[in-house]
Order: sequence, then structure tokens, then C-alpha cells
Amino acid sequence: WLLFFFFFFSCDCLLFNEQLFRAIARNFSARLHEETTSPQAVVNVAWSFCVFSLYPAELMRALAHRINQTPVGSVTPVAYLSQLVQLDNALRLDAPALLLRLDPRKHL
Repeated sequence: WLLFFFFFFSCDCLLFNEQLFRAIARNFSARLHEETTSPQAVVNVAWSFCVFSLYPAELMRALAHRINQTPVGSVTPVAYLSQLVQLDNALRLDAPALLLRLDPRKHL
């Protein structure tokens, strides 16, 4: 529900609210390693920051670590793999100083 609120607020009002992003980063960082946090939620949060060209280093490193630890295989949805590739491209092109790479193929 937090992501829904985030996208509704950001898109509907056409406002960029950095304080909201910081609050989401703090909240999600605390929940990142909970079992109830799905791999898709992790990728969605990372992509949300990329859409607005925000790359908080600590959060992005934690998200990338969690993503790279998540095994993928023949049952992994194609949409998830596609989003990983897009996220990897965004990190590589827009935030090269972070030196983060996501490679879902390494798990196949």
C-alpha cells in the first residue's frame, strides 16, 4: 500500500517530494530482510527510486544485495526478469559511481 500511495501522490500531484522518498527509504530499509518482504516488492522499491533518478547509496546497495541473493529459475516470471534488466541498466547508466550490477542470468 505504501508504493500505491507513493505513486498516487507523486503522479497525481505532479510533485517531487524528496522527504517522502527519504521516509520510504528509511521504512523499507528496516523491513528489507523480513520474510514477508517479497522479491517483487524489493525490485519495485528499487525501480521507484530509479524512475525519479534517486539513488541513495546505502539503500541501493542493500536492495541490490537482496536482489542478487534471490534465486531465479525457470519458474521466475518473465516480467520480474525484465524489470531486473531495466533496473540494472538504470543503475549502470545513471548511477555508475555506485558500482552496482544486477545479473539475474547468473542464477539460471
